[in-house]
Amino acid sequence: MTTTLTASTLTVKITESISLNGKDQGGSNSVSIASIATVNKRIVNVGTGNITIWEAHASAISEGTFVYGDVRYLRITNKDDTNYCTLRMTGDSSDICVRLDPGASHVFVSSRSEGFDDLIDSGDVAISYMDTIIASADTAAVDLEMFTASA
Repeated sequence: MTTTLTASTLTVKITESISLNGKDQGGSNSVSIASIATVNKRIVNVGTGNITIWEAHASAISEGTFVYGDVRYLRITNKDDTNYCTLRMTGDSSDICVRLDPGASHVFVSSRSEGFDDLIDSGDVAISYMDTIIASADTAAVDLEMFTASA
């Protein structure tokens, strides 16, 4: 079967809105990512134990598993209103952990043709490719909304 799908451009816009002393102090930024042909959106319930919520490999694709060279955008949002969770991103040689507070999002963007290959290199910590995200809720289970866009 020949696909009839045409790749499109994903536009991500972040807007802050605040007025202090009667003056607008907000801002807005956007990024456009071309050639998106696949999107995946899902909600995952994460308890207090470690659970793998996202995986990427060199060529395998399945539910929750992506080709890391094709991934251009990933957003994880904690939909809980009380509890935080921890996200541990692993790769070839290092782990990076972040706390995701209630209502907060963590976003990865790669508009390069390599996608999430050579994603993180901050000098002290480098991950040639991000292949797994493991989540763990702090006190009680949380729902994480995940949106992934790939070439």
